[in-house]
Amino acid sequence: FTGVSHGTHTITVRITDIGGNETIKSVSVNVVVTYTVTFNANGGSGAPSSQTKTHGTNLTLSSTRPTRTGYTFLGWSTSSGATSATYSAGGTFDLNADTTLYAVWQANTYTITYNANGGSGAPAAQSYTYATSGTINLSSTRPTRSGYTFLGWSLSSTATSPSYSAGQAWSRS
Repeated sequence: FTGVSHGTHTITVRITDIGGNETIKSVSVNVVVTYTVTFNANGGSGAPSSQTKTHGTNLTLSSTRPTRTGYTFLGWSTSSGATSATYSAGGTFDLNADTTLYAVWQANTYTITYNANGGSGAPAAQSYTYATSGTINLSSTRPTRSGYTFLGWSLSSTATSPSYSAGQAWSRS
């Protein structure tokens, strides 16, 4: 049947045999309307598989969370450009329509801190938001330490050679 709404419907059938005898039969048919909820990772990966929702009942959305480097998953929205989530992973979905839900992402903000490692005059911390650009210039401020020459920056306090130089453009990749 097409164009039939969700619920129980009675169908009446009129049957006439060769001799002209007529029989009327009524049959109740329960029509169940379902909808497909599709997930789009929206720049990320690992979106859950589609789910089927039955008309008039709430669907518990998959608790699977997609991932995206440099971003935090906020939830799901019916708009690919949303900045806030309407639905959460594992939350309730109540729309009675075929729907695509798009992942909503928030760019992570990182703090770059400098440690003079026994010296003085380390630069102030810098904030870096993942989505705003591909690179950030590290501080050009050079700390001092009596009897030592500043070589650059490293991720380890025991490094003997620098990984980064003062003022170097640092890439998020």
